[in-house]
Amino acid sequence: MSFLIVFLTIVAAVGSSVLFYSDSYVAILFLFTETDASSAGADDYWCQVAYRELSEHIGQLFPVAARTIDVFQHVAHGSGISLSALHQHHLPKSDKVQSVRAKIGAGVTLSREGGTVWLYNRSMYAVFVTSYSLNIDNDCADTWRVYKVNSGYAISVYDDEIMARWTPRLQPEDGPIDSKSIHISFVKGWGRDYRRQSVLNCACWLEILLNATNS
Repeated sequence: MSFLIVFLTIVAAVGSSVLFYSDSYVAILFLFTETDASSAGADDYWCQVAYRELSEHIGQLFPVAARTIDVFQHVAHGSGISLSALHQHHLPKSDKVQSVRAKIGAGVTLSREGGTVWLYNRSMYAVFVTSYSLNIDNDCADTWRVYKVNSGYAISVYDDEIMARWTPRLQPEDGPIDSKSIHISFVKGWGRDYRRQSVLNCACWLEILLNATNS
């Protein structure tokens, strides 16, 4: 797969409205010119993608073996997951869900680069994301910071080096923490800075489940 890597301006994190984030605060924008359509056996996938609307699962889990995966509404950028195909079989539960569906557009790209997973926002609207790797100093998942990623920007949502340094420090009293799960909401944010306190209150969102043996 051929691609162009553009190194962007270093951006420091400010509150929950950062455009970029990585351990070194270096953002990378991936402009794909070709999609890797290679496939592999079920045991070789590095993540699974689940699509949800509010608390409802829509469709099945999609295993991802290729290095990159596009998740989009109507505008396809190579191969990937078309949410519009799922929507044909599921009527929206509310006008709010329908409104967000209409704004997903080109959606997002997930890219695995070595031990790092990047999220690139191709949509015309912001997406919101949280993961343990983005909240490595906070052992209470209920208060994890949710990061806003504006249209055209990228964020590192998982990093093996960060996880290796911090995960062994978790104690049983810290409670259940899914260090291999990433939540991405289209258009609407949630958490302490929003009236929606849980990702389950978001109209359209993705759960990325990293394969513990391949991440």
